[in-house]
Parts: sequence; structure tokens; C-alpha cells
Amino acid sequence: MPSGETQQTITPPGLTILNENDKLKILFNFFLSFFLIHEILVCLFVGFSIKSIFIFLIITFFLPQIRTELDEDLIAIFSGIFLGIRGIGLTLSESWSTPFSTDTLDPIIRNWIMFLSAPILGILLFYLLRFILEKLNSKSN
Repeated sequence: MPSGETQQTITPPGLTILNENDKLKILFNFFLSFFLIHEILVCLFVGFSIKSIFIFLIITFFLPQIRTELDEDLIAIFSGIFLGIRGIGLTLSESWSTPFSTDTLDPIIRNWIMFLSAPILGILLFYLLRFILEKLNSKSN
């Protein structure tokens, strides 16, 4: 690239709103990580389908929009991953009437969900506590 030119990124028109609004960006990070991990686990536990391929294509289009600079962004991403892992239990057990009961779920899948979600919950709690302590510290100063 010549020395006088600057690199411009082309953003689709619908995504310019996300770049301007921080709250929408945090929600976008949450939902994107939720749907990505949920679809990955559906593919692993149930199998791939044409629907999964379309979902992955859409998600890979939006992946460059994820922002990880702030603690709020990381909290949104890890909470989306955690709830996506926990949500796969509801999807596979088909017991939406009793969401906290996973008795109909296969014990192997239940253990996978527990083993995958436990470290993510630890990371989420670390960033949440760090965020709270930084906010309390800045208010006391």
C-alpha cells in the first residue's frame, strides 16, 4: 500500500448501527456467541444438517464484528457461551415446560454439558467480579 493511502474497511449498511451503539454491540456479542456455541453442540450431539451449514455461514459473516476490548464485551461473550451450553440441554431434552429438569437427558450428554459449562462459569465470574471491583474503585476515587 502506498504511503499516502489509508486502509478503509467496508461495513454493510445494517451493521453501522452496531458500531455506533455500545449497548447493541454488547447484545450482539452475547447473541452471536450464544448461537455459535449452541449450533456447534447441536451438530456434535445430533449431527450436521443443511440448516446448520446456513447458520454457520451467517455466523461467520458476523464474526468480524465481535469486539473484545472491554470487560462488558467479555462478560457478554462468556455469558452467551455459558447459556448456549446450558441451553443445549433444553433443546435436546425437549422439556421446555420444566426447564430446570434434565432427567430425560442422556447422562453422557448431561455430563458433557456440566464439564463444558463449569470452566466457562468460572471465567465469567472472574470477569464479572473484576468488572464490579473496577466500577467500585472508580466510584470511590
